[in-house]
Amino acid sequence: MTDTVLPPVTEPESLPALKPGRHIALEFLLHFCTFGIYTCFWCVTATRDLKRAFNKEFTPLAWFLVPLVFLAQVFMLPRLMSAIEEAEQAQNLKGWSDWTNRLWLILTCGIGLFFAITSKIDISVGWVLFGLLLWAGCFALLNKRMDSLRDAVANPRRRYFGGYAWWHWPFVVLGVPFMVFLSYNMVLTPFLAKVAPLATNTVITDEQQTIQLSVVESGWHKVEIGTFSDGSGLFEIAGPLDFQYFIAFDHDPDYSLTDLAQWRIGQNYEDFNVKSCSENRTLTAGTLQVESFVTCKGTSMGDPTIATHHFIRVDDHIYELYGYLSTTKLTYKEQEAGFLRQAQGLKRYEQ
Repeated sequence: MTDTVLPPVTEPESLPALKPGRHIALEFLLHFCTFGIYTCFWCVTATRDLKRAFNKEFTPLAWFLVPLVFLAQVFMLPRLMSAIEEAEQAQNLKGWSDWTNRLWLILTCGIGLFFAITSKIDISVGWVLFGLLLWAGCFALLNKRMDSLRDAVANPRRRYFGGYAWWHWPFVVLGVPFMVFLSYNMVLTPFLAKVAPLATNTVITDEQQTIQLSVVESGWHKVEIGTFSDGSGLFEIAGPLDFQYFIAFDHDPDYSLTDLAQWRIGQNYEDFNVKSCSENRTLTAGTLQVESFVTCKGTSMGDPTIATHHFIRVDDHIYELYGYLSTTKLTYKEQEAGFLRQAQGLKRYEQ
């Protein structure tokens, strides 16, 4: 009689702990409210759990960079989907169909390409938020699929509180109101504030018809006063980009051109990383009045930025057209010349 030696029984408690299940809505919020940064941690966790519970050959930490690099997504995400599909087959679980897998990969990599483009070309914040919504939705769905896999094995789960680890909660508690605030201020408010589109050669005036501005570029809109200023502007116009606008101001007659120019230059140094400022003074056509044009260039959040200040004197008042443009490098090169042409269009009202 031969003794049969049975393999040792592995207690579930001794197995590596896996990520606990999470409601799809809670998962979505983490990806969305962190601007997709949580996706980096998710990829590390997902590949680590596939390695621990299903013996898949992954180097989890290397996956941290996958959501940040488009080319990495193209090569690595199909590998992740294949590993999940193999694990589902081993556990006799029903996975996604082939076309669903392909659709998820095409959509996710397409969004990754879109985000890569936004670093080079200026794209509206509204479209970026829409892309982020789709990105968060894709990974929330994939996490639900991973949760089904985790439920099929006996590995213990790490302890979460209300569906989140302790360090997740600050991102959600602070991120949700911030995203609502961002959506309202950067998408809804500018949209509602647009009074009317401005055709080329349209002339804008203040209520007292003291000054005027001729629109020389396309894509501009007149917006409500207070959209970009504190409400003290005479009129405001918004360009085709999110951070592109002009505001007209009436300054206290006690200040000189020099006072106002120096004050604005000082403000620019506080508002963004100024690299250079210049001032050019000329005589207003047909008069002996001096006008000033101040230009400050630099960067804001790494993007090329320019602020312009065109000061003119009308009677005993000094009026200013303040302009601001901040965008990606490629878009800045396309917009700078037209922006500067528009910045020099302020003059005395002509009947």
